[in-house]
Amino acid sequence: MSEEQSPFHESSLTGGPHRTKPTRPLVYTTALGDDDEDPVVEMKRVRDLTGDRRARRRETVSARRDSREPDGQAGLARSLLAFVLFAAVLALLAGGALAVVRWSRADTATAQSVPAAPACPDRVDGTTVLGAGPGGQDSGPGAILWFQHSYYVERSGARARQVVSPDALVTSAETIQAGINELPVRTTHCLRIKQNDDQHFSVAITEQQPNRPAKTFWQNVTVRRSGDGTVITAITPG
Repeated sequence: MSEEQSPFHESSLTGGPHRTKPTRPLVYTTALGDDDEDPVVEMKRVRDLTGDRRARRRETVSARRDSREPDGQAGLARSLLAFVLFAAVLALLAGGALAVVRWSRADTATAQSVPAAPACPDRVDGTTVLGAGPGGQDSGPGAILWFQHSYYVERSGARARQVVSPDALVTSAETIQAGINELPVRTTHCLRIKQNDDQHFSVAITEQQPNRPAKTFWQNVTVRRSGDGTVITAITPG
């Protein structure tokens, strides 16, 4: 044989000839047949399938998340609405309770501001007569008590006019009665009659209507003696 490289050579290790094996890629484990596919193609297909599965999984997770978001937003909206309604109910209840308290305080304050009916014992103090009795025609103070007792207690304009002179500067029985009808029932009164002389008197009338503060107003009353007793001839503002 020539000195060209022989396919066989001596092995220093085995001491015998052997054929040199051709090199091939390490990824191959068996020879490829006519019906076998390239492993590289097969691995690419596996990677593609795996990628498709992962993509579909991400799409599914995203779709589930998206489908849950509207429910979460709706739940949040319902919670906010419930809180607003609850706060409104509390505000209404608190406002109602406050109104009741204010009404109660106002009612109590009104009751406390209205004094009791004035004490009016019958009393004579020198030339001053205090009282609210039925009176009579025996004196000037008696005639004045008669008139006011008829007005406030008996509530009769005709009865009040009986102690008044027919020609007196005093309104008629009908007009007196109209004034009485405007006066609340259970209105009380107290007179303080001060004698100026035999015919002229200064009268302070304290009037107490139900559930209202007492008020006092003044009159000047003139009287005269007649055959039937003392009668009133004039009543003017004091």
